[in-house]
Amino acid sequence: MVRIGEQMVLRVPRRWSATQYLAKELDWLPRLQGLPLAVPVLRHRSCLRDDLPFGIFDWIEGDLANPAKIADPVAVAQSLADF
Repeated sequence: MVRIGEQMVLRVPRRWSATQYLAKELDWLPRLQGLPLAVPVLRHRSCLRDDLPFGIFDWIEGDLANPAKIADPVAVAQSLADF
């Protein structure tokens, strides 16, 4: 990931073998926008040489998800299931 200013981030695979994972992320993140949690908004999607995907997303400030920091895991699970 490469930050673009304060608001966005560029995602480009570092290894050719990782292109399939980023391609899936580019496909799925827009579908997850209704989740009751912050999901990066895809602002631009394209390919560099020979089908090497990249995406530009809104930056979400925060830490990695940590189950130990969830006060009510049952409520979180229910809100995700309701999606």
